Amino acid sequence: MAPSFLILLLLQSLHACTYSQRVNQTDSLLKWKTSLHYKSQTSLSSWVGDNPCSWVGITCDKARSITNLNLSSYGLKGTLHSLNFLAFPTLMELQLSDNSLYGTIPPSIGKLSQLRILYLDCNDFSGNIPSEIGLLTSLNLLSLYGNQLNGAIPKEMGILESLKNIDLSNNNLSGQIPSSIGNLKILCIFNLSINKLSGSIPHEVGMVGSLSKLDLSSNNLSGPIPTSIGNLKNLSILYLYQNKLSGSIPQEVGMLRSLTKLGLSRNNLSGPIPTSIGNLKILSSLFLWKNNLSGSIPQEVGMLGSLSNLDLSRNNLSGPIPTSIGNLKNLSILSLSGNKLSGSIPQEVGMLRSLSILSLSRNNLSGPIPTSIAFHSEIHSLTNIRHRNIVKLYGFCSNAEHSFLVCEFIERGSLRKILTNEEEAMDLNWIKRLNVIKGLANALCYMHHECSTPIIHQDISSNNVLLDLEYEAHVSNFGTARILKPNSSVRSLVAGTFGYIAPELAYTMEVNEKCDVYSFGVVTMEVLMGRHPSDLISALLSQLAPLPSSTPPNWRQMLIKDLIDPRLLVPTGEATVHVASTVRLALVCLQANPQYRPTMRQVSQALTSEWPPLPKPFSMITLEDLVGQDLSG
Repeated sequence: MAPSFLILLLLQSLHACTYSQRVNQTDSLLKWKTSLHYKSQTSLSSWVGDNPCSWVGITCDKARSITNLNLSSYGLKGTLHSLNFLAFPTLMELQLSDNSLYGTIPPSIGKLSQLRILYLDCNDFSGNIPSEIGLLTSLNLLSLYGNQLNGAIPKEMGILESLKNIDLSNNNLSGQIPSSIGNLKILCIFNLSINKLSGSIPHEVGMVGSLSKLDLSSNNLSGPIPTSIGNLKNLSILYLYQNKLSGSIPQEVGMLRSLTKLGLSRNNLSGPIPTSIGNLKILSSLFLWKNNLSGSIPQEVGMLGSLSNLDLSRNNLSGPIPTSIGNLKNLSILSLSGNKLSGSIPQEVGMLRSLSILSLSRNNLSGPIPTSIAFHSEIHSLTNIRHRNIVKLYGFCSNAEHSFLVCEFIERGSLRKILTNEEEAMDLNWIKRLNVIKGLANALCYMHHECSTPIIHQDISSNNVLLDLEYEAHVSNFGTARILKPNSSVRSLVAGTFGYIAPELAYTMEVNEKCDVYSFGVVTMEVLMGRHPSDLISALLSQLAPLPSSTPPNWRQMLIKDLIDPRLLVPTGEATVHVASTVRLALVCLQANPQYRPTMRQVSQALTSEWPPLPKPFSMITLEDLVGQDLSG
């Protein structure tokens, strides 16, 4: 038989095989489409004919074999059981995030031998993670967070030596963390937070030297923090909070010189804070609150020059506050409350120019407190206010040396503190966040419209909104407040917190109610986004137009679901309407021209009114869908 004939025969056979594979892929996808709920099928209206390479969500290679299936946020509802994974030998990416898919993850998913990316997060999958996942030896990225998966983490996951990211957070997984995890030598992100995992943290975790983020928070883990954790030289984020960990904080933590965030709060840790903590030169957040730590606060804490958040509250720490804390020039939050600290408050604390929150209550401290320039202004404002969403002033005393305000103690502290604490931020769900916004609006409405003379706060920020145990908002810090005659304004030096000040104050210096309305808009977006909306504000103000429709195109097309706090699950049900409508309301408050901003009375009324239904599914709503709509909807 001639060689040319053999080659021709081989090519014909290969073509027939490719054609057969393409037919199998087409049939499998169409069969799966028909198994989905009817409304889901409309999202896949392009899935007709025999050329899946032209269908939405599908990418093919040059041989017209499917390599990528990406249908994230398509509103799909159904199971994966009708999808024949065996028909996709060339599939490298399977992305089905942010849908309403349910049922179990089929064991046949292990047939996708070429798979690099598997994203099934933010769905309603239940049951166990199939052990067949260990067959996906090419897998780089695995995300199953935000489902209802249960059972143990399969030990076969330790076979997947190509894995770089694992996110199994926010499920109902139980049992122990498999020691086989130590085999994953190039793993960078390992997130098992918000599950029901028990047992100890395996020593083998310290063998994954490439880890940059390790989050095992909000589980039932017990035992000591393994000393092997000191081997993780690339670790930037370590979250072990809200477990049942015991023993001391190992000195080896001081070897984690790449660490920027350390969260060990809400455990049963005891013993002293290790002096080696001073080696963490780029650490920005240190949360050790609600443990049983004892001894003194080490002077080495003052070596953490990058620190912005320090919370050692609710421990058994004793001795003086170290003067070295005065070296922390970037410190914004200092919370040492609920300990047994003694002595005077060091003068060095007064040198912390960036400090916005200082909590030293429930200690044995003595000595003077420096007088505040804003003291008399705050008394004048607070004595005229009675509202459930404003801190109560119980009394004050003042003389030549000392000035004291006796105010209501608000247990959870500032909104900013909560939003910058991963654990507390996740406790602040969408319903609670919306209530915080309503409470703030009610307080400002009262101050602007219901006091005998209007009061302009002039420094509304997340630092000055305190939350109680029920997450009720309380406006505080009236040191820059101004009393106004109705429908008037006052000229004033610009006061307030950078990032919250209305833009017109830069050139008019005229303070009126609309300045607070703007600040309210900033705080509202901060609550919904989980961070200060500086980028969004810059986009809104890039052109000083009457309406925020001047927002640059990349912002205008941004999906709301991608704008809001990614630490929470995407809102569902009625919460979707409230979140989207509150974003719209905040955008109106952020108008560059104060004349176009609503009053706080209008805002308060809008927040308690029934919102109209959304024009499209929440997952498809963009900023462009919201800007320019009037307050009434």
